[in-house]
Amino acid sequence: MERLEAIVDAENVGSQRVLEKVGFQREGVLRKYMILKGKTRDLVMFSLLSSDPKSRLFVQSFCFCFNLYVIYES
Repeated sequence: MERLEAIVDAENVGSQRVLEKVGFQREGVLRKYMILKGKTRDLVMFSLLSSDPKSRLFVQSFCFCFNLYVIYES
């Protein structure tokens, strides 16, 4: 796995904090990206790369929670 992405509503500060806490990096804002209940919404994109320091720990924890196996390339 080279890259994981997460996209959250710009007003959802709690979800943004959780992503940053587990190692995701904020990449930018997708302005007026989605229409919800007739109003345009901004979304924030986050990513976690395999080269990021916390990525291995996050993937291992994620796989443990969902009983998945990941083979790492050396």
